[in-house]
Amino acid sequence: MDIKITTANCEVITSGLVTSFNNEPICITIPTKSGPFKITFEFYIDKSIEGQEMSADASTESEVILKLTNFNSPLGTGTINPISFGTETTTGKKLYINFYVHVVGKSSPTLHYTIYKEM
Repeated sequence: MDIKITTANCEVITSGLVTSFNNEPICITIPTKSGPFKITFEFYIDKSIEGQEMSADASTESEVILKLTNFNSPLGTGTINPISFGTETTTGKKLYINFYVHVVGKSSPTLHYTIYKEM
């Protein structure tokens, strides 16, 4: 049975929960009509910074690296609204992600995510 999930004008193409292996980056590769698209989550702790910071490095049209600094709250830290992170080049449809990260004690970060594609 095929299940299709939509919200607003977007289709949910994947969602899940994954815990980093020994605090290493988490990579999600999404198959698109344009070819695979890769999102990498890198986790950093910087005690000289108050609060959290997020930066994005789009190294190619098919890859983005999200650098998450101080995303180490046991209650979770993440996006309030979906953020656009790429476009399927053959269809022009935007890709979005909504996520949050939580860390309990000294454990590795756990990432909850939903990835959407414009319909």
